[in-house]
Amino acid sequence: MEFSVIVPAYREENINKVLGLLLKQNLPHNIKLNKIFLVAAGYEKCHFIKSKKIVIIKEKIRKGKPTAINAALERIETEIIVLQSGDVLTDKNTIRKLLEPFKDVSIAMTTGRPIPLNDKKKIVGFLVHFIWLLHHLVSLQMPKAGEIVAFRNILEKIPRRLVADESYLECIVHKSKKKIKYVPSAVVFNRGPKNVSYFFKQRVRVYIGHLHIKEKFNYSVSTMNIFRIFKAVMKYFEIKSVSNIKEVFWIALALELEIFARMTACLQYYFLNRLPYKWEKIET
Repeated sequence: MEFSVIVPAYREENINKVLGLLLKQNLPHNIKLNKIFLVAAGYEKCHFIKSKKIVIIKEKIRKGKPTAINAALERIETEIIVLQSGDVLTDKNTIRKLLEPFKDVSIAMTTGRPIPLNDKKKIVGFLVHFIWLLHHLVSLQMPKAGEIVAFRNILEKIPRRLVADESYLECIVHKSKKKIKYVPSAVVFNRGPKNVSYFFKQRVRVYIGHLHIKEKFNYSVSTMNIFRIFKAVMKYFEIKSVSNIKEVFWIALALELEIFARMTACLQYYFLNRLPYKWEKIET
């Protein structure tokens, strides 16, 4: 099995670390890396690490993540494509675990588990950990694509005006009657927003992306279902020992922010026609 990696990046400070970790993956003899396609915007003075495995596609003008992905897709001929955000870090076994399910020909897409590096003892860190854990619990029942996905090479390009590219890939796979597999052992790490304001902005733009996918392609990601979220919250209390009032307050705050973010997203999308396909960089 041969695969390629697409890494769209916009001024990510640790991009060389991201690339280095991809080059050092622990791969079995039957899984081979072809090329890593770094689509880089905003890196006028950056010196990228040198490797024959890395192809750098520089964008003079940032046109959004879908355009960056398409620039790489048109050059890829491998059977499998890995798509990961430019700010996530893999461990040495991430790619191997993400690709192993493709032995089953009915699997057309896999998605890994993002784990935040924020300090969960602080309020913003707790909010990020809580939301991502809920997503993990939902994905165990119905996969939701996140910071890293792998998929069979079935696309020539994706729509240019698109916010939630991973969700679009989910949609295409579901409509092809193929399967998506969540691989929680395929972990990636990144850092969530640094304050509540940025956390809220991130949740708003994520939900706008989901609304767009639902309206334009008639597909709902698993976390749009409020009953799945409710079940995940109940599961959280089952597996976690919530023993102090501070944590109860933070959980209530996380849920209130999520509700308000979804309401704000609906307002911006349906009434203000906002579609941030060029995502504002959230400070971390």
